[in-house]
Amino acid sequence: MENAVAGTLITVFFFFGLILSCIDIKSQQIPRFLSLSLFFLLLIIQTFYGVFLLLSNQSFSLSDAALIFYKPYSGALAGILSFLFIRLASRKKLGLADVWFSGSVGAFLGIFGWFFSILIACFFALMWIFALAILRTLRISREAGAAVKKDFLTTARQIKLAFIPFLVGSTLAVCVFYYISGVRL
Repeated sequence: MENAVAGTLITVFFFFGLILSCIDIKSQQIPRFLSLSLFFLLLIIQTFYGVFLLLSNQSFSLSDAALIFYKPYSGALAGILSFLFIRLASRKKLGLADVWFSGSVGAFLGIFGWFFSILIACFFALMWIFALAILRTLRISREAGAAVKKDFLTTARQIKLAFIPFLVGSTLAVCVFYYISGVRL
């Protein structure tokens, strides 16, 4: 039963993740209904699985029950609150779909998996921004010559980034790490 639930969670997450990534890359306008659907679907699956485990096994203690529900809800809460804070601090430059998707990553991986997934996503997103900024700065200096000197950081700040594909890729990396190391989803 546990493998079936893990397989369902993985399928649901990466199916929605692929759709949301494509939409984010193409238009950076994610329908709220899709991001909220993924978030609540992951929480509902994990909640039903937790209730099933509690009802089917009489040897569960209260601490076991707390651990079953702690992982998805603490991860979802950490994902939503931290990205909501970043969204408000950046004057809404971070999209609301990124906030909900971060909560979905937290509900899927738990708080520790969410943390590592965010670290990986931010690292690769920063590398992508720096690479694009370098290429744009070189192109501008080559085209304009000495007449226009554009600052590297100004160029880097002007880049709009679709962040959900980085979150999906980093979540896949954490899932592979979990599988190799034998950690349960």
